[in-house]
Amino acid sequence: HTHDGVMLHTARARLLCARLHKSVASACGRVLSDMNIFRPAAYEAAFGRGKNPPIMISTRAGEVALQGKIDRVDVMEREGRTYLRVVDYKSSPHGITEKSIEKGTTLQLPLYMTAMESITGAQGAAMYYQNCFGTSAYYQGIYVKDGAADAVTPGVGVEKEQFRRLLSLAKDTAG
Repeated sequence: HTHDGVMLHTARARLLCARLHKSVASACGRVLSDMNIFRPAAYEAAFGRGKNPPIMISTRAGEVALQGKIDRVDVMEREGRTYLRVVDYKSSPHGITEKSIEKGTTLQLPLYMTAMESITGAQGAAMYYQNCFGTSAYYQGIYVKDGAADAVTPGVGVEKEQFRRLLSLAKDTAG
């Protein structure tokens, strides 16, 4: 058996291909359903390289320049303001909670958001991990209640001040 030139001669290979197809279709469907709220603005958005500055972290040893690459940055325009959502794709389940940021075990997304706010001048509204493996794609993250992300509400909604505190805490904890 072949499918678009790929040999699928075993039942296991056909099953894996079917699962991959469902996963990709689910992820694409999720992005398309969100496009009336947030629209993808950048893929693999780099900071700390080229024209975008790094995040500077103060440590006991001095300043450290943090660089990275964000899988996807989405934007939404509302009432003359620009809001951001950062998304990191994962091939296995990942989560982010207020507690995981406070403990310092989940700093990636808040640091990505800090970088994008600094680069764009826009306001952070949501930060998500998107599981892209399995039969469905889903977001797991934190968003600002009563803000731009209210229409997209998977994850945990927090007040704007708490969202800001979590971003600041992540930067402090990274140092």
